[in-house]
Amino acid sequence: MNFRYLAASVRPRGRLLALLTATALAVPFAAEAQTPAPAPG
Repeated sequence: MNFRYLAASVRPRGRLLALLTATALAVPFAAEAQTPAPAPG
């Protein structure tokens, strides 16, 4: 899914909504990526 293409094809309000949605989806993934992996075993 290309957020930039979607944001360019909608009204300013929709563009803001797309930005907020992308941010809301990115935050949990970023937090999970920074969490150290459990030790093997």
